[in-house]
Amino acid sequence: MKQFAGDYSDVEKKEVTMLALGFLVCTGLELFIHYSLGYASGYTHFFYLLIIVFAYFYKRKTIFLGIYLAILHITIEISITGNLFDINAIIRALMFIIVSGVSGLIFERIEKKQAKIVAYITEKAINRESPIVLGNKKGGDYFQTRAGADVIKMRRKRDVKGLISALKKNDVEYRYRSAIALGEIGDPVAIEPLSHLLSDENSGVRWEAAEALGKIGKPALDVLITALKDEDDDLRWRAAIALGDINEPDAIEPLISTLGDSDPYMRSRAAKAVSHYGKQAIEPLVRAFCNGDELVRTGVVKALLSMGLNIDEELKKMPDKCDSDTRSAIVSALKTQKR
Repeated sequence: MKQFAGDYSDVEKKEVTMLALGFLVCTGLELFIHYSLGYASGYTHFFYLLIIVFAYFYKRKTIFLGIYLAILHITIEISITGNLFDINAIIRALMFIIVSGVSGLIFERIEKKQAKIVAYITEKAINRESPIVLGNKKGGDYFQTRAGADVIKMRRKRDVKGLISALKKNDVEYRYRSAIALGEIGDPVAIEPLSHLLSDENSGVRWEAAEALGKIGKPALDVLITALKDEDDDLRWRAAIALGDINEPDAIEPLISTLGDSDPYMRSRAAKAVSHYGKQAIEPLVRAFCNGDELVRTGVVKALLSMGLNIDEELKKMPDKCDSDTRSAIVSALKTQKR
């Protein structure tokens, strides 16, 4: 959070600096070209470029820049000509206000639409649901977007190359939907580009990338194991779930190592993932129970309980791996956990 706050502060400082420079440039042009040289038009087209840039950052507040330019332009025109009602100067001044107002509203509308899509995507990712596709009004949601239409076409054609290219787009919906599509197709060639999305700025995209890698399966094992150590709690448990679905023995030890994770939800997901491996996970779980701290032991017990096996009987089958004291401790913990 501190890092995000610092990044936001840096962006804010840059925007303030840009604002100050913009006003200085506009004022300088007016004083030099209009007041000193006497040219009343031509150079004013440069102002529209500044207005568009300002509108991108400040949205409807850009209207204040337009008003400032209009007042400055008319004031200088009056000081030069003494004419209070120069129709050309008034028209130029009005255009500054109109362009700044309209462009600000356009960018604000775009931002709100993008924010709505991001919120929708994040909600679907949290609930592990696929987004509503083009033409499907299920649940009252209907996102008829360019991204949705393009990704659906590429998925139907199994255009892996096109979907991988879409992962690089600035539009978060393209990245999100393309990650889902690549997971459904399951081509290992998508592993590397999907692994880059695990550090995407949008959490929903990161989570869907992890799930897509899980669907690709064994070839993505190393990437997902590495993701178990990521700073993002949600990404870690998404990776744990994916590794549980892959059901590849090489993932058992890395999953067990996360049973002592600092995040309680991650620990519970890791325990569930380990339980998917059944009997083959019992021996490494016993070792973790013997060598781990209280958190790890609790995770081991949860994993064993989730297997749905007679753990006491299974432990009796491995006397060389689990002595009577350890077996008793595990069985006792299982009984306590069941209560």
